[in-house]
Amino acid sequence: MNYRLIGVIAFGILLVGVIMYWLWPTTAKSPPTTPLSNTTSFGNPAPSLTPNIDTPDGFAVAFYTWYLANYGNNTNEVSAHIGDWLTPSFAANVPTIESQSDADAFFLAQDSPPQDSKITATIVNETASVSDVRVLVSASIGSIAYLVHLIKTDNNWRIDSVSLAS
Repeated sequence: MNYRLIGVIAFGILLVGVIMYWLWPTTAKSPPTTPLSNTTSFGNPAPSLTPNIDTPDGFAVAFYTWYLANYGNNTNEVSAHIGDWLTPSFAANVPTIESQSDADAFFLAQDSPPQDSKITATIVNETASVSDVRVLVSASIGSIAYLVHLIKTDNNWRIDSVSLAS
């Protein structure tokens, strides 16, 4: 099976979905916003539907909470809103990362952590426009730490890369 072709097709579908979401006129009401929390209930809103998250660690926790809640079960939600969380360059690289590693670009594994995982974050380095955050995803089966590199763009934090933390 040609995973590179599948990755390119998936990225194309994601890109078309994001463009259609931004450009398609709608008269429907926006969904109600709810505050982000560390719960993993389905339907946590994307950042475009919530107030700006000012701190990089708060942004990282909000992203992983949202992504874990929707990962694998609500692909339409992920496809429609993943670009809200990422820098354009990282969003463009996600299909390549996933096709080359055969792993999810945010969990860096083939399987996601359990839905009831606890997500915490600590700022490692921070300037006005760049931050590195250590994100710990803990579950009863163990925990894994990620180093999430964030860039502030248009006064909003965006994920620019994810790696395993040491």
